[in-house]
This record gives sequence, structure tokens and C-alpha cells, in this order.
Amino acid sequence: MKFKIVVIFLIISRLASAQYSEFIKVRVDDRTIFDVKINEVDKPKIISAIETIVNEYNSKGNLRDYNTEKATVSEQSIAEFRNLFNGNGSYVYDDVSARSAMIRLSDYIKLVHQNMKETGVRYEITDAYLVDLVYHDKGYYNAIINFNKLMLNGLNYKRLELELRNPELKTLKMFIDIKKNYEASIYKIEARGEAPKKSSTKQSEWSKG
Repeated sequence: MKFKIVVIFLIISRLASAQYSEFIKVRVDDRTIFDVKINEVDKPKIISAIETIVNEYNSKGNLRDYNTEKATVSEQSIAEFRNLFNGNGSYVYDDVSARSAMIRLSDYIKLVHQNMKETGVRYEITDAYLVDLVYHDKGYYNAIINFNKLMLNGLNYKRLELELRNPELKTLKMFIDIKKNYEASIYKIEARGEAPKKSSTKQSEWSKG
């Protein structure tokens, strides 16, 4: 009986740690904020909106529903993830496939739902920092965030989910819209710079089938 209680406690603890991620503090360097129309009163509100959307992406980007028995991908978790973006027409970097590319948000969601329903996307986000913030005459702001995403699982060429024994670091860029009321949404996520070249003698874990 005591053993069962310990096992249940460990399972709950693991789910809780997966559901409630550590808060990500977005690093800000004033030298990257060039637009003179952004005043000192608005600036902290804008930074707060940026940190909110980054942390929501961090907590909901795994697409897992912790209200279900096994915390699998559900219609509810999909809707919550989709609501972080401007719309289904948004493009994102496919960070789960063996051959990465820019794809529509709807295709990314379908990819995870169909092939990673039981596990969702497993990752850790680190080192998020603001690289640009500008004001537009229509009354909204654009922000660009660079961040690192350490992938812990993914899909091989046969679209089978696998855990990566050697986690792979993705260096990404998030483009964010911020409205007058300081509500933020993501309109694109893309890779930052060139992907490292694969060794001709060592096969990537993503390609193993």
C-alpha cells in the first residue's frame, strides 16, 4: 500500500512539473529598442505583454491537456495553443520533424495531433531575449524575440515519435504583435541563422527509423 502511494505521488509530481514550467524572464537591452515613439510609461507594459505570451507559449506549446487522465493532446489543448497566434494562417518552424521547414500553424498542429498524441512535444526553452521593438502608425507594436528551444523528443522520417537521447538545440525567432491594450499574439516563429551541418559519418537521431 505504501509503495502504491509513493508511485502515485511521483506520477503527480512529474505531471505538475511538466504543467507548470519555470517562469521565463525575457532579457531586454535598451540599445535594441530604437523607436522613439515608445515612451518610458509604455515600455514596461509592453515588456510584460511580451513575457506573458512567451511564457504561455512555453506552457502550452507541448499541446498536452493536463485535465485528461493521461495528459494527452486534446481538442482543448489544441485550441489553447492556436489562440496564442494571430490565426491558423500563421507560419511556424517545424521543430519536431526529421526534415525541418516552415509550415502553416494548422499543419504543425495536425502533425503533433496525429503522431505525438500520447506524449505531446517535449522541450525546454532557455535564454529568451528581445532583439527588436518598433511602433507602427496603425497603433500596434512589433517585437522580435530570440530564444533557444532544446528538443527532447521528435519524429523520425517515418513520423514515429522518439525520445532524443542527445537533445537537439533549436535556435528560433518569435515575431509578436502587441495591440494598444497590450494584448500580445504570435504571428510567426522561424529558425534563427543556418542549421548546423550534419556529419557524413554520424546519423542524426531524428533520421533513425
